[in-house]
Amino acid sequence: MPARLNLDKSGQPEAAPPWGPAEALGLALVLVLAVALRIWHLDRNGFGNAYYAAAVRSMLRNPHNFFFVSFDPAGWVTVDKPPLALWIQAASAKLFGYGGMSLLLPQAAEGVAGVALLYALVRRAFDRPAALGAALVLAAMPLSVAVDRYNNVDACLVFVLLLAAWAIARAVESGRRSWLLAAAVLGGLAFNTKMLMGFIFLPAFYATYLFAAPGSLRHRIREMALASALLAAVSLSWILAVDWTPAARRPFVGSSTDNSMVELSFMGWNGLQRFSRHRPGAAPASLSGTAGAGPESAAAESDAKTDPEPAQRGHRGGPRWGGGSPPGPFRLASPEWAAQVLWFIPLALLGLLAALRRGPRLRSAATGVHKAHAPSRGLFRAIAAAPGLLRQGLLSRPDRQALFFWSAWLAIHALIFSTFSVVHTYYLVLLAPAVAALSGIGLRALWLEYREGRKDLLLVAILATALWQERILAQNPDWNGALLPILAGGATLGALGLALAREKDPASGPSWPRVNLAVGAVALLVCPLGWALTPALSPSGGASVEADPTLVTGAVSPDLGAPRSQGMGRQGRGSADSDKLLLDFLVRHRGAAEYLVAAQNSQTVAPLIIASGEPAISIGGFMGRDPIVNADQFTAMVLAGKVRYFLLGRDRGRGQGGWSDASARNPWAGGPGGGGAEARQISQWVRSHGRAVDPRLWQAPAALQAAEASGGPSSGWSRDSDLRLYDLGVLWGNEGQQGALGKQRHGRRA
Repeated sequence: MPARLNLDKSGQPEAAPPWGPAEALGLALVLVLAVALRIWHLDRNGFGNAYYAAAVRSMLRNPHNFFFVSFDPAGWVTVDKPPLALWIQAASAKLFGYGGMSLLLPQAAEGVAGVALLYALVRRAFDRPAALGAALVLAAMPLSVAVDRYNNVDACLVFVLLLAAWAIARAVESGRRSWLLAAAVLGGLAFNTKMLMGFIFLPAFYATYLFAAPGSLRHRIREMALASALLAAVSLSWILAVDWTPAARRPFVGSSTDNSMVELSFMGWNGLQRFSRHRPGAAPASLSGTAGAGPESAAAESDAKTDPEPAQRGHRGGPRWGGGSPPGPFRLASPEWAAQVLWFIPLALLGLLAALRRGPRLRSAATGVHKAHAPSRGLFRAIAAAPGLLRQGLLSRPDRQALFFWSAWLAIHALIFSTFSVVHTYYLVLLAPAVAALSGIGLRALWLEYREGRKDLLLVAILATALWQERILAQNPDWNGALLPILAGGATLGALGLALAREKDPASGPSWPRVNLAVGAVALLVCPLGWALTPALSPSGGASVEADPTLVTGAVSPDLGAPRSQGMGRQGRGSADSDKLLLDFLVRHRGAAEYLVAAQNSQTVAPLIIASGEPAISIGGFMGRDPIVNADQFTAMVLAGKVRYFLLGRDRGRGQGGWSDASARNPWAGGPGGGGAEARQISQWVRSHGRAVDPRLWQAPAALQAAEASGGPSSGWSRDSDLRLYDLGVLWGNEGQQGALGKQRHGRRA
């Protein structure tokens, strides 16, 4: 029987009570809450992230696109992520039919399964109340709810990591190689979900096995080496298969600089480049201002971000760096980020202290250190003794092993996210399992100490957590009036009642202390639960991969003067009517062109792929900067009759009537890909040699009114003046045009 947090009078772990109706009912209620938060109004999210939704539509076209996770039906360029999460979405779409719900439900299911799995993990090492508390916190974690309602890959990553945590716990408890190898395989699958982001948990994995698993040090190192080899084999299997396939027989690796999945995974934008704000050789750029027709979120927001992951930043003017905080030790403490996953962090940390000091005192591991091998006194002796003392404390103690693992998980992820230069809000969901586990365990440990007569730490934890939550709540004045009285009043009444209670609390059944504990706990749950409801209550559905009251209230941002609820909606691509009219126009007039339409970036053509499955291509990948083709090669494609129509983005920064590839003027000059100069050359050539199509031929009346206000329909601008459609068919058969671009380019360079 696993050791429990509660100990009997002799200091030995108490046996866990058998599974009963009360436990089943408690877990069922938590899971019902988790399901409700994740599927209520889920249909409002439409297809979620258009970049990945288009990729799934393309993957259903043929096995080639499926294996290489091609963004477009033509197999032109891949998405910027490995395949596991998208394979699951494609399987769901194949089974239930392609649609928004078939793409979103797998993530909701992964989130609910993760809640149940966390319950089982905590229950193995502690007891039922601790496990229920942990599961409840994760079920109502605002960012977890937002991520699980979306088709980014993070929900899948969290679930795979929780499966790995289960295998690690079993490997450490039993010492069986099979469980350790299972953990290694799951770690490889985590890498194949989000590359190096799936490896952040590895220090916790290795440290827990090294210090807590049975066997000699040599045996443990040998087993870890074997597991590491398997981990590497599983992790590298797909990316090496991609790189070893001749480039002519596969799509270009999206968001890479040299068409290499290995480079993208380790050294590029999904690897070590996360620690650098700018790409090598990129000119620094201001974070102020936005460009139009960018590849993600709303047009006004998308170009402020070069991350090839289509993250949604909400209403802020630049990348979501912890409310504008630069990398540093207090970055995660910004109210904007703390509101996503850290509502209970004071309770978790103080509860961890209470959990660690429960049980018999450890014997000093330093007593066996020979004087010749360690200083007689001071710091060096303590350092030399620490590994032995740690192993002595963890060996055969699943409760302490769990505390060590979750603490290491929390610490390493917090360190990485405080160091990364490029961090988006939803990355913080990787903190959620550890915060939830430590919160549930911590509250249980504090309660057990209270029952034994040590009241102070529980009262401090409740009041400190309430003050922390009030600090977060203060940033949202629209909700202060409703939530602050509940938070402050409930926490104060609960703590005061616990302080004044004199009777000894019984082991079970109702009592005055238990009632006050419930009052305090419910008060602390109200604010995070309110935040967790915002993705479902948002009128625009998946407006942002985060939870925030402005999604519901539409409050004006002090940064941009726009509510977050405008963030995703239509992905900045105009109305559904406009997309339909554009698609109808392209289908009617495409002629013999191989591609329905071309654009510089992926998000411009994503809605067309979603609606039709036709081979619309992004010649520059996600941000329009991938060096897939140069300007001369694109000219040859046009003259060969492969491309007739081109959608070009407008640069708002150049005023009305201005033009550009919007991504080429991205405020983050260090974005993914390396073809910024070529993108500008191609855009200039399209503008010079193509014929602008009158938007009245392909644009809905409502959008035309916006175009009128921004320069008039005769200017050719549409979709809120973000896009312009050019007809390049006028060049077909005119071979004399073929060398014009090359001469133009060389003349400028001279």
